[in-house]
Amino acid sequence: MSWRKGAETAFLMLIINLSLFLSNAALAAFVDVGLGARPVGLGRAFVGLADDANAILYNPAGLANLEKMELTSTYARLFPGIEDDKLHLGYVGLVKPLKSIGTLGFGVTNLWADLYGEDVFYFTFARKVGGGLGLGGNFKVLRWNAKGYSDPETGQSEGGFSWNGFAVDVGLLYTLRWEKLLRSIRADGLQMGLAIFNLNQPSTAQNGSDDARLPMGFEGGIAYLKDGYKTLFSFSRRDDKSKLHFGQEIQLWAQESRLGPSCLLIRGGAFTLLSDRNGGELDFGCGFVLRKALIDYTYVFPLALKDAGGCHKVSLGYAF
Repeated sequence: MSWRKGAETAFLMLIINLSLFLSNAALAAFVDVGLGARPVGLGRAFVGLADDANAILYNPAGLANLEKMELTSTYARLFPGIEDDKLHLGYVGLVKPLKSIGTLGFGVTNLWADLYGEDVFYFTFARKVGGGLGLGGNFKVLRWNAKGYSDPETGQSEGGFSWNGFAVDVGLLYTLRWEKLLRSIRADGLQMGLAIFNLNQPSTAQNGSDDARLPMGFEGGIAYLKDGYKTLFSFSRRDDKSKLHFGQEIQLWAQESRLGPSCLLIRGGAFTLLSDRNGGELDFGCGFVLRKALIDYTYVFPLALKDAGGCHKVSLGYAF
């Protein structure tokens, strides 16, 4: 088998875990590939913090604490070491607080390659319910599309496939208000989050096969806040894989002005697969806030599939 054939096989089988059945059904991935440069730079341990528009993806309850309208966008080319087929990832999210009613969110993610694409549309609502507790949920419209295939060696060809469905996520975020405990652990704040994904476990096959159901996932975590430091831990079970996550964000410089705040942040994070000693990734990044503009960057170094290459993830945002 040539190197090119081997790379294509690795791309399809190992990277996006996509199986195409050239008959009446197809199984789409919809796996967690890491969205939002800031959460990824924190090792994806974002469920307990969830303090920006990326909360739509990690814990919709976090939107309840947002006070300003916020727009965010992310782009990354995944696995750049594979040249035969380029895999791209994009995300756009918008959050709008509605005062005492709650907070609305809308997001779109897009994963696309030469032969395959996935789209997820998020419709999010979150609200404070008192006592430092916020609740939120996502209604997600899912779609995948596989283009037609033609084998130049055998001459066999198949038409394209597509599928549409929906899934539901729920989340909660609790902000500790026990001042005595916060003083004892020398914290300015302590938050705990929990999110459950794909509650209805939809089948992504055209024929509704149970083998193609998206597994229900969950993530629980904690965020420790102290001055310009944020330390995050979480445990997740998503895509039938258990992971431990860690992240830290440090504010190096901050300045206030009449036009708004400015600051520079650095981040580092990692996660490890509990079922695979070689699985996981290391993440390093930075962020810059200039008044209302937000710029985040993260470099992702995979601990498995190293030949596929690390990738750069960049997010641009604006707080209105």
